[in-house]
Amino acid sequence: MDIILWPPKDSSESLIYGLDWTEALAGDPVISAAWTVPAGLTTSNEVTAGYSTALTIAGGDSGKLYTLVCTVETADQTINQTVQLQIN
Repeated sequence: MDIILWPPKDSSESLIYGLDWTEALAGDPVISAAWTVPAGLTTSNEVTAGYSTALTIAGGDSGKLYTLVCTVETADQTINQTVQLQIN
């Protein structure tokens, strides 16, 4: 899967970011999701529902580009999605 670039955020903001897995999963809903988040970012409120995953992200150093990975499991597959988040 291609890397997704999320809209940037300020270091002082706490924003919700998410992924829609509908096309990738082809009718096989998400059972569980795990996020790999680099040091410097704080996450909370992780949600998995149907074909979507989301979490709240806070912190980060201004000017830095962070790379996160979400791994989802369904009844039949495990898929990783890499995303990048620029901190202003």
